[in-house]
Amino acid sequence: MHRFGFLFVSPVFLLAYMYLFGYRRWRVLIAVNLAIYALVLLVFVRLLYTHFPPGLGIFHSFTGRFVDLIQ
Repeated sequence: MHRFGFLFVSPVFLLAYMYLFGYRRWRVLIAVNLAIYALVLLVFVRLLYTHFPPGLGIFHSFTGRFVDLIQ
């Protein structure tokens, strides 16, 4: 997570986790992934004002811009 940051690693991890544990409907996988991801971002960034690990290089700049958009 240190290199890529939370914003990139968490959706990939959640998709892989759900797929490996037997859920195979891709539309539902993506919809649930986006819903959980949006909820986590809303709670931590908007309500608790917590920063996630930003990553390195281009991931750092993307994370900064993305968080600025949702704040």
